[in-house]
Amino acid sequence: MERFLENAMYASRWLLAPVYFGLSLALVALALKFFQEIIHVLPNIFSMAESDLILVL
Repeated sequence: MERFLENAMYASRWLLAPVYFGLSLALVALALKFFQEIIHVLPNIFSMAESDLILVL
């Protein structure tokens, strides 16, 4: 019984691998979108009020 549980836990990591891969892709997409927004805001950063800058970010 113990051996079966060990094997099941070891095998279940392969079921979670696609989930981790999807989470990694989502994190990369969020990072790209963040840098896209930063590049969009940079030209106006010195002319914006502090509250507007916080709202944009």
